[in-house]
Amino acid sequence: MENNNNLNSLCGWVKLYHPNGGVQVTLPVPVSYVVDQNTASMMLSSVAAYLQAGWLPNQPGLGDGETKEKVTHLVRREKTNGDGSKTPLFDVYCGGGSFRTLGVYLNTQEDIKEFEKVFGPIDKFPIYDGDTPIERGKKPERDRNFVIPVRDGVNVVWRLNPRYEGEEDKKNPKRLFVRWEPAPAASAPAAAMIIDKLYGPEETPRVYLNGERVNGNEAEQKAYDSYLSSHGKAPASRDALRQWVKNNH
Repeated sequence: MENNNNLNSLCGWVKLYHPNGGVQVTLPVPVSYVVDQNTASMMLSSVAAYLQAGWLPNQPGLGDGETKEKVTHLVRREKTNGDGSKTPLFDVYCGGGSFRTLGVYLNTQEDIKEFEKVFGPIDKFPIYDGDTPIERGKKPERDRNFVIPVRDGVNVVWRLNPRYEGEEDKKNPKRLFVRWEPAPAASAPAAAMIIDKLYGPEETPRVYLNGERVNGNEAEQKAYDSYLSSHGKAPASRDALRQWVKNNH
């Protein structure tokens, strides 16, 4: 940066957290043009002074290396395992960005239980069968069908993967899921509050377990609702619903 006397001063930057509320700020660490031992010592002393004054190296409530971000959108996909079984995978988008922040696999029943405690039943989410995460905004029709907005109240905590080797690393994810962290004020599962502009305030989307939507046919909608009421879950597919109707009527 340049001062009023047209003298240039070079500085580094350190990100720290304010102890009251955990607001992240970027603070200057003054340096000279040549980083020698004395300069490095000065930088170290500057950071130490920030910490001694009360600035925090980590956001309050988080462990070393953990980051917390607000969840804004979710996309449900599935991973096919070697035995043919399916593992739910949710692409998590934060801050309204176009690209997912991280992917979360629900590998166990406990994982599913923890997810549903926060977002509601996973069956409410249609399944996107793409092999790669959706880039939001690229195909609006696809977004309307599969990118489910989360209104508010839920954060995801993640940390960087020490095994990640860079953009060419297709084996190890960049970020690792740690936990969901609902805001204290959140009184209902966020997925139960899907944004109004998608479905309207009174409408609940009817979705089969294979990700298909129930169409506008009134008879199909009534049959779907009857099956849901009887079984406590959505039908596996449109054909499965037809077979159930045939067998019971």
